[in-house]
Amino acid sequence: MRIAWGAAAIACAVVCGLPAPAHAAPPLQQLQTKDLQLVWFHPQEDYLAPYIARAFENSMQWQERTWGWVPDGKTNVLFKDSRIRSKPSFPASACSR
Repeated sequence: MRIAWGAAAIACAVVCGLPAPAHAAPPLQQLQTKDLQLVWFHPQEDYLAPYIARAFENSMQWQERTWGWVPDGKTNVLFKDSRIRSKPSFPASACSR
């Protein structure tokens, strides 16, 4: 079985414990409430974080009020907008003939 050089180099880096380059780590922000730890990529999702946290808290209050359910710890949420912002694209239906 033949292993590609790139895969071998990655495996060697992992085994040898070489640190990742400093620019590889994305800037992350977090917001914590009583029941939630929300982590998101800064600054792209900054505007959505308060809405996500509020929606989560509203849901937790509703679940406690309706079913009497209370979580046994914090819920961790990693929010990532999967749309590619650097390369705008349009669906085929939006293009003119």
